[in-house]
Order: sequence, then C-alpha cells, then structure tokens
Amino acid sequence: AETKVLRCADVGFPASAVACSNKALAKTAGDDERSHHIAVGGKNGEFAVFDEETLRPIFSTVVSKGASVEDVKYSPDDTRLAVSTRDSSLDIFLVRGRAGRGYALQSKCEGHSAAVRHLDWSED
Repeated sequence: AETKVLRCADVGFPASAVACSNKALAKTAGDDERSHHIAVGGKNGEFAVFDEETLRPIFSTVVSKGASVEDVKYSPDDTRLAVSTRDSSLDIFLVRGRAGRGYALQSKCEGHSAAVRHLDWSED
C-alpha cells in the first residue's frame, strides 16, 4: 500500500502562501529524476521552491521588499509560476528558464490598484 506523508520543514522565513506543481518535474536541469515542486511565499517578500521528496531548495529569491506574498500558482501545464504580492505586483517565472536552467523571471506586472491577493490560470 502507498504511504501518504505530510512533512513539515523550516523554510527559513514565515510562510504566507504555498503551491505544489501539478505534475512531477525534473529535480534539476537535465535530470531524469522527477518530483513535484513546492513553491512557498513569505510574509516579507521571500519566495522559494523546494523538492517535494527531499525538501531541499531548488530556487529562491525576494520578489518584494517587505510586502508579503499573497498567492502562488503553477500554470496548468507547469511551465510557469505566478507569484502575487501585497505591494500590487505579479511576477511570472518560467519553471525552466534560459537553456533549461532552473526558475527564471519572465515578466513583472506592476501598477495594480490594490494588492493582488488571489490569482488563477486559464487552460487557454
């Protein structure tokens, strides 16, 4: 029988949003091993992605200085990850950036009239 386990880990900052990839992704660029990715946003603008099996960090950055991450969501095909913040911005990351290496910022959408508290993707 398959065992279901929920692990907790100290990610190094107070978490405010969490998302899991829809399917298993390569652990690192060019790697045949696959696992789900867990994206975690922080209360002070921190953002990190962890390997679901080992809880080791895959990628981390600060998306906003001092404003909390409100929501994180993978696109339906897992090629992009959106991160919204209380300072009215939305960052879109390519899950596999340039030359297939890790996560990379694709675009930054700023100027919303209020905090972007929730986001969702459309299949089309």
